[in-house]
Amino acid sequence: MKTEGATRASTTAQSGVRPLDALTEADLDMLGDEVADLATLAAAGVPIAPGFVVSFDESPALVARRLSDALASPPPDPPLLGSVPPPPLGRPVLKLRPWFRTMSLAQRAEGLWPALADATTAEDVGERVAAAFDGVRAPAMAAALARSPGALWMRALVCDEGSFGRASSVDPDDGDPDSVAVWLPERSAWRIDRKTMRTVEEGGGPLARSVLERAADLADRAQLALGRPVELDWVLSRGKPVVARVRPMAPVWRFTDESWRVVELLWHDEGPIAPLAVDALDKALREDDDPLDVLRVRRVFARAYRWVEAGRGRQGGRRESFTTAAARAGQVALDVARPITQARDFGKTLHERLASF
Repeated sequence: MKTEGATRASTTAQSGVRPLDALTEADLDMLGDEVADLATLAAAGVPIAPGFVVSFDESPALVARRLSDALASPPPDPPLLGSVPPPPLGRPVLKLRPWFRTMSLAQRAEGLWPALADATTAEDVGERVAAAFDGVRAPAMAAALARSPGALWMRALVCDEGSFGRASSVDPDDGDPDSVAVWLPERSAWRIDRKTMRTVEEGGGPLARSVLERAADLADRAQLALGRPVELDWVLSRGKPVVARVRPMAPVWRFTDESWRVVELLWHDEGPIAPLAVDALDKALREDDDPLDVLRVRRVFARAYRWVEAGRGRQGGRRESFTTAAARAGQVALDVARPITQARDFGKTLHERLASF
């Protein structure tokens, strides 16, 4: 994913403790398709959780020592936004989760993974690592892995104590692409409108609005980067949600009873789709002489913004005066006025144009 990560990978491959940000396509055969997805997300700027993928062929003592060192050196605190102090941050903890090479194995064996509390001290880390290694050797897990040797690794995440959960880039119940869902373990989902990022249905459990919106943004950005609906696990790292796991979704499309088609109007669905263009396309597809004909084009919009970290604007943090920015905005308005007028005129004459064919 990163040049420095690739360097670290070469030094840790022999130990079987690999940083998540150092995984490359060379690890696909060993670790499965999630490696490629995480690499794609990292390349697109989607934040990945600090952590490691750990082989169970390694010594538990060595693994515990390496993870204890990581827990003692958490990521730095976020920068100050002017004079505004950062929100209170949870203490760093270590979470141990399974990493399955295939989805079929995960469905078969994930419930057999031992329930491990978060580790906060070096002593805790040693106990949790030992329990994880013992759990892999348990008869039920060993039987599940009998036909897939080497298919189970351990995902070790260094994150904040507190909230963690899941998010999906479409509605998990009916596949509605206008809805992004975020939820906490064993709680009902919060549903966020993709167009406005406003909460349209509150879920269960305490979830700060800033965390809710950023987790929804992670799912939205992951779908844009991977080109398909996804579900992801997220944790907090220094107060911000980051991706801990990603997997494809196979939603059941029940959000509409009408027939529908996919029309790709913009690359990666970035930016708003002009309503005039949607109206014109709908008129082109409609049969005026059919009284049973229904609306052919569903108005789908994408958000025209992304989270911007402090000091990292879209132009490398360059600042402009208000006068310069206003002049630039005026020029943009002039640039778009003509095509908008042309689109409006085209919409007015579209019916006559189609009738002439």
